[in-house]
Amino acid sequence: MSLKNLINQINVPPVTFRIGILSGFVLYSIYGFLDYYMLPDTHEVAWSIRFFLLGPSLIIPFILSYYKKFHDFLGLFSIFLIIVAQLGILLMIFNAFPQERGHDDYYVGLVLVILWAAFIFKLHYKIIAISSVATIIIYAYFAITLQNMLMLGINGPHFPLFFNNILFLTSMSFLASIGSYLIADYYEKLQEEKQQIQKALAKSRESDRIKTSFLSTMSHEIRTPLNGIIGFSDILLDEPDEEDIQVAATSINRQGYQLLKVLSSILEFSELQSKDDLGKMEKVGMKVFIHRNYSNFDLYKSRHEKPNASLEIKFIEEIANKYLYIQYEKLESVINAILENAVKFGDNKPVSMYGELINESSLVISIRDMGIGLNSSHGDAVFENFRQVESGHNRKFDGIGMGLTMSKKIVNFMNGSIWYEQNRDLGTTFHVHIPNCLRKV
Repeated sequence: MSLKNLINQINVPPVTFRIGILSGFVLYSIYGFLDYYMLPDTHEVAWSIRFFLLGPSLIIPFILSYYKKFHDFLGLFSIFLIIVAQLGILLMIFNAFPQERGHDDYYVGLVLVILWAAFIFKLHYKIIAISSVATIIIYAYFAITLQNMLMLGINGPHFPLFFNNILFLTSMSFLASIGSYLIADYYEKLQEEKQQIQKALAKSRESDRIKTSFLSTMSHEIRTPLNGIIGFSDILLDEPDEEDIQVAATSINRQGYQLLKVLSSILEFSELQSKDDLGKMEKVGMKVFIHRNYSNFDLYKSRHEKPNASLEIKFIEEIANKYLYIQYEKLESVINAILENAVKFGDNKPVSMYGELINESSLVISIRDMGIGLNSSHGDAVFENFRQVESGHNRKFDGIGMGLTMSKKIVNFMNGSIWYEQNRDLGTTFHVHIPNCLRKV
């Protein structure tokens, strides 16, 4: 990672930035009282550096931090403040006279600035390491050239002091870098855990929503046929005439089948949840498959009272002359779910089914309707458990919203895929890709 990218990734919150400036200004000012004793001959120079060089450097960024347009530059300002603070201390050290204690001891201020950068501003450990190395090199260079600390070599009186200062700077810089790294690592893990908690919370809320929607839908879907069965059975118990008996019996039969369909769907969904595979493979001719689809479509037309709906199936001869080797009942339930939706939402408009051959043995079945359609905003929600585009008791269409959910699970078991696309004019086209399912006759 380049230095530029590293700086761009520094994110210092405004509150942290202001606290860092205030804490630094307080510490820098307190040490100003120490200048009088540590730098008796040059304390005025030190005060000028502290309050005329560093003061404005702290105050101006502090004020700018209250303007949102500068928030993106707070990381860069933090590095600038560290450089200015280090520069101020170095100037005080190298302007001090040899007999002054600050001449030898103020290097500790360099350490404090490094710690300030690491634990107050929480700068990245790489920035801390780079600034520490630069500080040590600059201090060593000027200590040797300006202060002549090694003029008499390693046997001179200043060498132990020089070595101690460098060692202490290096050790504290290393610890500050390690501490900064640990803080960054902890913060990263904390953020990951926070995101996981937020995802778990969102998932929990979605689960609650699905359960609520499921209970609401099931209550409606079960109570509706039950009310019909009970209502018409009351008619039969009240000495009805022959015409009432026929109407009641027909309605009870129809409502009973509707209730059976709902309960069967729940059981099938539960069975799919616990299965590892779809069971035994079957050999079924494509012509039988086509004929069954026409029959099922007629059944859905009658069930949903869409007498004018029509189905057109177009399979090229190369596909029609082959047979399916697959868990046929499961594939049929997938196609049935899509066909029934096409009838239910199709408003008596034509439905077409066509196929595409892939690699001689894989099949893509596409079913196009001219109904109310789905758009991209629905996403994969139509494949979620108990999910319908419309929800609540006032929705226009019945159903418990499991047809496409189970279809997706079945297709996944077959190592295939299912998706949909919005038609340019009206309606939706569903595509079902089943690999390695075709065989030659």
